[in-house]
Parts: sequence; C-alpha cells; structure tokens
Amino acid sequence: MIYHLIFIMQNLINQFLEQILGSSQIAKATITETENGLYDIEYHTNWADDAEYAIFQFVAQAEITSKVHSLTITSDDEGINGTQYWDLSYLLQNNTLFPFLSKFILPLNTQNPTNHNRIIVTYEDSYEENGALGKLLDACPALEVLHTPSAPNASFFERTTHSLKNLTIQTGFEGQHFITNLAQSTCFQSLQKLDFTEYAETYMDDFLEKCLSFEEYKHLLLSSNLPNLKNITLRKTQLNEQEKAMLKEIAQEKDIHLLLID
Repeated sequence: MIYHLIFIMQNLINQFLEQILGSSQIAKATITETENGLYDIEYHTNWADDAEYAIFQFVAQAEITSKVHSLTITSDDEGINGTQYWDLSYLLQNNTLFPFLSKFILPLNTQNPTNHNRIIVTYEDSYEENGALGKLLDACPALEVLHTPSAPNASFFERTTHSLKNLTIQTGFEGQHFITNLAQSTCFQSLQKLDFTEYAETYMDDFLEKCLSFEEYKHLLLSSNLPNLKNITLRKTQLNEQEKAMLKEIAQEKDIHLLLID
C-alpha cells in the first residue's frame, strides 16, 4: 500500500513538472513516504526555464499542502546577472498553509571558486527578501529545520512562539540586522542550533562596514532569550584573533559549543 501511494504521488509530480517544463530533463523530483503517511520531497533543478518555480507550484496545491513533511531543493550554478533567486511568493501566495512541513532546505552558496551565481531568497522581486522568510514561518507552524541563503528581515521575529530548532542562515545581499534581531527575540525558545555565514560580497566598497562587529556577536552569545541555543557555528566573520578568542571564552562560560570557520 505504501509503495502504491508513493507511485501515485511520484506520477503526480512528474506529470505536473512535464506540464510546466515540457519533456526536458532540467528538473527531477524524488519522493519518499514517512511512517505517518506524509511525504519527503527532494528536488534538483538547473534553475533555468522556470524550473525553480515548478516545485513551489506543485506543493502549493490545496490537495498537496497537508501531505508534505519536508522539501529539500538543490540546484546547478545557473542564474541571471550573477544571481540565482528563489522567489517564495510562488510557494506562499493565497495564504497557503503547510501544517506538517517540518524541514525546508533551499540551495546554499558554496565556497566553490568556479561558481558564478549568488543564491538568494526573494519575494515578488529579483533581489529583495521582502519578508519572504517571515511569511514562510507564518505558513509552516511545525517547521523545525530551515536552511536559507538569505537573512530574514524583522518580520521573521514577529510571532509569539515558533517550533524552529535548527537554523542555517547565509547573509545574502543584506544582513537585515539578523543577529541583533535574533538575540533580542523571544519567539525561538526551542532553537538549539544556529549556523550563520557572514556577509560575503567582498567586491563591494563598503564590505567591511556591512560585516558584523564583535559586540553584535557577543550580544547573541549573552542573550537570555535563547535558552536552548547551545550549538553555534559562525562562518567567515571579519573578527580579529583577539575578538575570536574572547567569543570562545564567553561561549565556554555559557556552555555553548561555538565553532568559528574562516
């Protein structure tokens, strides 16, 4: 019976993708079923030719939203003007609700020197996040794992509580005061793990000005609003060795496992 249901679901998504994208092999979806009858979807695309939105349009259908347990997306190094943007408006339009979605993973920027495109999250735009990730949390009350190539704006924190436990954030084109907002927030009492990558647009004249200060990172480590956050990875900070050592001392005192990666 389980295999029969997976076969039906796999056929549905294949037919949907072919209807939107044609018979080309520019995108592929794989589906597995969980023990409680929900579906884990893995989707790989070359991003071009609207392949980036086909999966969003599929899972946003009324008969599908309550069946998705996780959505993991990977992509090739394709983009427009050096940018690969994932517009979440295609997923979240019409106040779509995903009551059981617990893991949402978007493509992340790698350190591969041959890559030519910066991956970001947008909402009805080619460059601006515009509250996309806050809207995602609104639509996914059971979300526990989120990986995103852009930092969210303040709307991400405008809620009483949320179930998020594992959060991977890359800054993207704009930090949007994420670390400060997180330290001051009271809605992520369940958050256990944070993996944060600093602003990386090194070609910009104001690059260093947009990177976070020691005081901002210190504020996060000392925050009493995140009682279960005991595992923090900070990547590509522009701190000096003395500041890094001071952060490690604070983390040790607060019983936080802190990993600094250059």
